[in-house]
Amino acid sequence: MLALAGFFMCMLLGVIYSWSVLRIPIETELGWSPAMSSLPFAIFLLTFAIFTPVSSRLTREMGYRWVSIIGSLVCG
Repeated sequence: MLALAGFFMCMLLGVIYSWSVLRIPIETELGWSPAMSSLPFAIFLLTFAIFTPVSSRLTREMGYRWVSIIGSLVCG
């Protein structure tokens, strides 16, 4: 069960890259510039980079289960 959960978590880590598929229709529909439409992606990557060391420390203190649940809720 744990291996299956880990597999799905790894698959979901790539969900942010679907933004590249959605970006062009969003620009067209809302009239956004490429800079405006890339801002959510940039914010996500910055947040991901900042919180990776934080999640590592929390994992040692709280365990994998709680950090995974919290991370899933934040990502969702």
